[in-house]
Amino acid sequence: MSAWFELPDDRKKLIFEQTGARLGLPPAAVEKDWWVTLTLQSIFELPLADRIVFKGGTSLSKGWNLIQRFSEDIDLAIDRESFGFAGSLGKKKITKLRKTIRNFVLEEFTPTLEEKLKEKGADVTLQVNPNPNSDADPSKIEIQYPELTDRVSYLPPRVLVELSARSLFEPFEGRIIGPIINPMLDSVGLKFLEFEVPCVLPQRTFLEKIFLLHEEFQRNEEELRAERLSRHLYDLHKMMDENLATSALQDEELYKGIIAHRGQFTRLAGIDYTNHLPGNVNLIPPPKVIALWEADYRAMQENMIQEDSVSFGQLMKRMEQLMERVNAIKF
Repeated sequence: MSAWFELPDDRKKLIFEQTGARLGLPPAAVEKDWWVTLTLQSIFELPLADRIVFKGGTSLSKGWNLIQRFSEDIDLAIDRESFGFAGSLGKKKITKLRKTIRNFVLEEFTPTLEEKLKEKGADVTLQVNPNPNSDADPSKIEIQYPELTDRVSYLPPRVLVELSARSLFEPFEGRIIGPIINPMLDSVGLKFLEFEVPCVLPQRTFLEKIFLLHEEFQRNEEELRAERLSRHLYDLHKMMDENLATSALQDEELYKGIIAHRGQFTRLAGIDYTNHLPGNVNLIPPPKVIALWEADYRAMQENMIQEDSVSFGQLMKRMEQLMERVNAIKF
């Protein structure tokens, strides 16, 4: 990677700009993708990498090529069994697990990741959020990088790495990942080597996004949110006609296993987890916040989607179709 950092800043900026023009993305998104990829490569070169798998929306785009959406954050699941927390856990054990992982992130993961990034030549600053005394899960690490492109408010110049010990660790599969500037690097005689990362299977991510939205829309009115959440609707729209969606919805063990896991490890107050079963699932934002969801979707369309995407109205029709499929399941 040292060859990249030896390039003049204006040359690197030009590569980001030309790639953005080719893909229909803001140069800031291309720049951020490069830093996301560098961070992923660094993480999975660490000695502790065998305890971690890559999950979430960024794994769908970079690992599985299922969505045409730029993804800005890195979601990781940590194998809790490797820390001595196997099987079903009660509240006290879950609290202890959170504190154990928090210490791991503060004392081992973050310092070794920072060392690896700087070893590659990256001029970055790492910060663990929230405060170091918190036992919040997931633990969040902000990686601030020096931006070269014009700032886009929707895409701040930082990579957010989230590590959760309460997420399911399996099933996963190794996938090849690289930055979207790779073709441009070839043209200037550089090559950002592709690398393999263990990625959670998309069937699980598909169901988890369904349940996440269903839970979100069960919140009390004063707790309803919208910012940066419409991406889950788009991701479901992109996946719902794939074979993976059919297999996920037919897999009773996986479907009910994810519900049981969420009920134990990521339970939200006031949520009835029996309503996750087919016949009860809702994927449409409540009327009070639907305009906010539409505004968030439009911002995402402008800054993160690499294709001519459907309108918000069409997206809602697609969610109605998906709801029909989910709620028609007979287990």
